[in-house]
Amino acid sequence: MIRQAGVPELSIAAASFGPVQDALRFVSELAALCHDDSRVQVVVAHAGPGIEPHFADLSRKACFELRVLELETDASLPRLLGAAIASCTGSVVAVTDVSCKPHHSWLHALLEVHQRCEAAIVGGAVEPESPRSLADWAAF
Repeated sequence: MIRQAGVPELSIAAASFGPVQDALRFVSELAALCHDDSRVQVVVAHAGPGIEPHFADLSRKACFELRVLELETDASLPRLLGAAIASCTGSVVAVTDVSCKPHHSWLHALLEVHQRCEAAIVGGAVEPESPRSLADWAAF
């Protein structure tokens, strides 16, 4: 895979519709997986206002670019993921939500399998922890 200068190698698009603490935990766990040389971007789309200030300190310390989007409180999972994906600029985009707990090798494994098989899409089994609606469930 050829990377353009300044383009993240990996973008992570994450939906957030629960407590702010869930999103903070998720981003903190990702920060622990990254290294200073990581070319990673994280985009969190949250259903509801007021989340962005909670990330100010973490954003300064993280070894990746962090974007936080605030959408309407009743935004569906497809709407949240769509907004997050649209804001991603990475060569590879991983789609998840903040209820997920990334394994310590998740970032490395994502990039490795993508480079090895050069597929446009690579995925695994995903089940939502607690979908809020039928549309949210259908998105999985």
